[in-house]
Amino acid sequence: MARVKGVSKNPERARAKIIDSALREFGERGYAAASTKSIAERAGYSQATLFFHFKTKAGLLQVCLEESRKRVWGSLPEERFENVMELVKRLDDRFRDPVVAEFFLKLMIDGRSDKDTSSVYASYHARVRNLIRDEIMKETGVDRKRAFEAAGTIHSLLVGIHAAYAIDPKLVSRAGYRAMLIRNTELLMESLRAESQTD
Repeated sequence: MARVKGVSKNPERARAKIIDSALREFGERGYAAASTKSIAERAGYSQATLFFHFKTKAGLLQVCLEESRKRVWGSLPEERFENVMELVKRLDDRFRDPVVAEFFLKLMIDGRSDKDTSSVYASYHARVRNLIRDEIMKETGVDRKRAFEAAGTIHSLLVGIHAAYAIDPKLVSRAGYRAMLIRNTELLMESLRAESQTD
């Protein structure tokens, strides 16, 4: 694809194409190995256009995380969900999009050794845990500390189940992993409701 020189005449389109290119590049190569030049060229733009829109590679990564969130949660109002199960299902749905699934898997792997990736990835997951925590508190009435512990458990299930599926998809089907996630979340929520009734 021929590169578009300079800043695009259609900045929204350029931005969207660069984000899509970055999601794919980060998912295939990982954050550390991906180059901004390759991302820009893959989108059909110059590296200067990429930096005009995103300033830094880490800034582009942050926008990719936000784009992944939007693809998962769609038009739902920010941080408003019917219940914990709906939120968990929405989070799980992000892995139905293979581009997003590969992106998150590579970030998880990269996060162990790259400080840019680990800080952005950690802040994203802190936000996810806090969303789950807040929904747990609303739904069950347990205190903040207990809700945080439960949210950490659910979040660990989400990450662990998808890592296991990515490593060996033949062991259990995608539907089987989703069923495990939902059943374990249901059991935890039942336990939290019982706790709040005895307090």
